[in-house]
Amino acid sequence: MSPILETKSLTKRFGGLTATNNLDFSVGAGELRCLVGPNGAGKTTLFNLITGKEKPTAGEVHFMGESISHLPVHEITRRGIGRKFQVPNVYESLTVYQNVAVAVQHLLPTAALFGTRVAAEVGNRIGAVLHDVSLSDKRAMAAAYLSHGEKQWLEIGMVLASAPRLLLLDEPTAGMTSEETKKTVRLIRDLSARQLTILVIGHDMQFIRAIAHKVTVLHKGQIAAEGDVGEIETNRLVRDIYLGKR
Repeated sequence: MSPILETKSLTKRFGGLTATNNLDFSVGAGELRCLVGPNGAGKTTLFNLITGKEKPTAGEVHFMGESISHLPVHEITRRGIGRKFQVPNVYESLTVYQNVAVAVQHLLPTAALFGTRVAAEVGNRIGAVLHDVSLSDKRAMAAAYLSHGEKQWLEIGMVLASAPRLLLLDEPTAGMTSEETKKTVRLIRDLSARQLTILVIGHDMQFIRAIAHKVTVLHKGQIAAEGDVGEIETNRLVRDIYLGKR
């Protein structure tokens, strides 16, 4: 499996704090990877470096074989990296359909939006996304009236509307009910089955067990361990730094 994402000696310092420390990390094309670790391990900083929100102190991020470390956020998004944040970020005054429409339209030249054929294609794409995230029956509802879990799904849908090659999910089940979490597991599995590359930050090990093909554990900005869930949960170092001593 060839890597779609690689970091090479990636380091990010904030004053005297080193958030990522000479990090070499890679994700294969079509892989579903979970990223875990204690608070302050560097998980969110890694996402920020991948998406261009932060620039590295040293080292590089490569996506599809090219360095993207110097690119602005919008260009990295255009190249195919989509990110869902931990706290839902939707337009609450707009309908569910309109939220996804905004995400689709950001990809198109202004002139193209007035073409009949393009409008039909956009409508089809929005409909497909709403079906994927189980919100077809709420397409006309203002996003403000969705449950917390539904807002999480809507934001995932907004990211999917951009047809990313790499999907970054930061705590996608945070604040969800048990039933909403189960639906999110099914959604992530379905997306993975389509060969979409997915990198998920998580803390809930039951959720990680349900979706993970491979788990990377970060600690102090470095990789402490990698492997399947069973290997991670029985790793003594991981138990000490993340899962708690037994």
